[in-house]
Amino acid sequence: MAGLIVMVVFGLHQRHVAVGGRSPLVEPSLFAHRGFPAALVTSTSFFAVTNGLMVVIVLHSQLGLGTDVLNSGRTLAPWSVGLAVASWVAGAHLVRRYGHHVMSLGLAVLMAGALAALAVYHPADPTAYPEPLLIVLGVVGLGAGLFSPAFFTLALKPLRRRRSGRLPDC
Repeated sequence: MAGLIVMVVFGLHQRHVAVGGRSPLVEPSLFAHRGFPAALVTSTSFFAVTNGLMVVIVLHSQLGLGTDVLNSGRTLAPWSVGLAVASWVAGAHLVRRYGHHVMSLGLAVLMAGALAALAVYHPADPTAYPEPLLIVLGVVGLGAGLFSPAFFTLALKPLRRRRSGRLPDC
């Protein structure tokens, strides 16, 4: 609740700064179009869920299986590799060609990976690390990597270049 109050006060302050002719930290006019706030909510939800999943996996590895910190962190290596490779391929090639459909594909792949993680964990011995989880985490990373570039391209497309951190408007 306190965070929500701080956010509202910050928003009002930024609007006041902009009306006063000074340069605000966050441009209030970005929120005039409903697409930008919707993108913020979507990205916050997406990253909260995926980061939450990572924390659960690492904590289970450390606290449930007794794995040391380094090896628990290494558990997420397939996720990171999948994310990096898919982000590069999607950003460099797929988004230009297929547009927003890449985002849907990414969410479908991520969901398949998450469901596969449940399938891997369910029958597994609770005292042993489920080895197939490494492959599943790679699939989750591929899904996140496909989703992210397409999502941010779509979310920032309606904004003028100056407002999105790209080249100045002509």
